[in-house]
Amino acid sequence: MTYKILIVDDNPLIRMGLISMIQWEQFNAQLCAEAENGSQALSIIEKEQPDLVITDIRMPEKDGLFLLKEIQERYSQISTIVVSAYDEFDYAKQAICSGSLNYILKPINPKELNDTVRKALTESEKRKSEMLTKQTWGLYDRLKEEILQKSMGSNVNIVTIVFSFKCEIGSEPEISDITELIDHIDLDYIVMRKDKIYVLIIYSNNIISVQRIEELCNPFIKNIKTFIDKKSLFGISLPCKLDQFENSYNNAIYASANTIFYECDYLIYEKMPQNESLSISLEVYEKEIKLYIVSGNYSKVGDIINQIRNSIKVRTNANHNSLLTVSIDLLKILLAVDKKYIDKIRIIMMRLENHYQKIEFFSVEEINSAVDTIVQEIADDYIRNIRDKSDLIYRIKNMIALNYSSDISLSSISELFYVNASYLSRLFKEETGCNLNKYITHVRIEVAKNLLKNTDEKICNIAERVGYSDSDYFIKVFKKSTGLSPNAYKKM
Repeated sequence: MTYKILIVDDNPLIRMGLISMIQWEQFNAQLCAEAENGSQALSIIEKEQPDLVITDIRMPEKDGLFLLKEIQERYSQISTIVVSAYDEFDYAKQAICSGSLNYILKPINPKELNDTVRKALTESEKRKSEMLTKQTWGLYDRLKEEILQKSMGSNVNIVTIVFSFKCEIGSEPEISDITELIDHIDLDYIVMRKDKIYVLIIYSNNIISVQRIEELCNPFIKNIKTFIDKKSLFGISLPCKLDQFENSYNNAIYASANTIFYECDYLIYEKMPQNESLSISLEVYEKEIKLYIVSGNYSKVGDIINQIRNSIKVRTNANHNSLLTVSIDLLKILLAVDKKYIDKIRIIMMRLENHYQKIEFFSVEEINSAVDTIVQEIADDYIRNIRDKSDLIYRIKNMIALNYSSDISLSSISELFYVNASYLSRLFKEETGCNLNKYITHVRIEVAKNLLKNTDEKICNIAERVGYSDSDYFIKVFKKSTGLSPNAYKKM
C-alpha cells in the first residue's frame, strides 16, 4: 500500500524543506498535495483522503488548530503531525487535545521528522484497521441477532460467500432479487449488503463439508450469472465458528477480488493457489518511460508496459497481486512526469489500492485499460502541443528536471523531440536567454546544492546522482558555478 501525505504550511519554503527531508521511498509514501491554510487543506482531505497530515499551527484564514479539530471530528482515521515554531505549552496542549500526539518544533531535525512520520503512519494503519473492523462487526451484529432469534447457539458453523456486481451506482440488484435465486438452499442463511458488496452467510449447528458447500454454491452462482445480467465475482471462505466471522469475511472478499486473475466463476480462499511472490522493479524502465512520455511517443511507452505485463504473465506460478503493484508503480512514474493529471491518476491509484477491500475491477483488461488510457492521454497531450515553441521549451525543461541524472545533451534532446539540434539550440536561447547545455548544468548544480545541505551523502554519490560519473569533474563544475567547492558549500 502507498501512503499519502498532505503538507500544510503558509510558507512555501517550509513546505519545500519538509518535502526534501521526508524519506518517501523508505515509507512507501507519496506527497498527495500541499496547502497554505486549514480551509484549503480540508478541501484537499475530502478529495484525497490522505493517511497523514503534517501541519503548521499559525496560518492565515483557518489555522492548524481548526484543521486538527476538523480532522479529529470528521476524519479520525487520519494521523497528524504538528510542526510549529511556537513552543508555548498552550499550543502543544491544544494540539494534543485535538488528537495530534505528534508535535515537532522548528527548526526541524530530519531524523526526528522521519521517526515521527514512521510512528504516525503506523497509527494511521491501526486506525483504518479499527474502522474496517467496526464496519465488519456491524454485519456480525446483524448475523448474531438473526441466529439468536432462531435459538441457535453461538457455537454455530458459518460459511461466508462474498460477491459483487459490475454496475452503475443505484442500479445494484436488490436483496430480494438475490434471495429469489437461492431458494434451493436447505440450510439457514442470511443475505446482507455493505455498500456494493453482498454477503451470503449459510449457517448450521452441524458441520458443513466442502463438498456440501460446493453443492449449495454452484447452483446459486449459476442462477446469479443466468438471471442477473451483470458481470459478477464470487469468493468463499470455508466453515468456521460464528466468532470468527470477521476473518471469514475478509478471506471471502479477498478470494472474490482474486477471481479476475484466474478466470473462474469463484475461488475458495483456503483452496487458492499458493503462488510465489513476484517482485518487479520498474527502476530499469523508469527513465525510458519518462523520456517517451514527454516526447509524445505512446507507442514506445506501450511496448515497455506490455513487456512488463508479459513478464508477469509468463510466470504462471507468480502472485497475481504483482499486476496491481506494477500498475500503481507505473502511475507513480506518470505523477512524476506531469502534475497536471494528478487528480485522474490518484483516482485510479485509489481504486487499485482498494481492490481487495471494495472489489474495484472485474477483469484484468479493466486494470490495464485504466492505466493505458491515462498514459495515452498524457502522451497525446505532449505531442499535440510540441509544435508550440513555448510549450516545446517547457516540455524540454520538464524532461531535464526528470532526467538530470542521465546522460542528456543538446544532441540527445533534439533527437528525442524530433527537432534539428541547431534550431533547438537557437530556440532555447531565444526563449530562456540561456544556453541549453548551461541550463542542464544549472539544474544539476541546484539539485547538488540541495543534497549537500540536506543529506549526509558523500560527494562522489551526489556527483553520480546529478549526472556526473567523474566526481573530480563534478567538483570542478560545482566550483566554477558557485565559487565554492562542494565541501566548503556544505559547511556554510
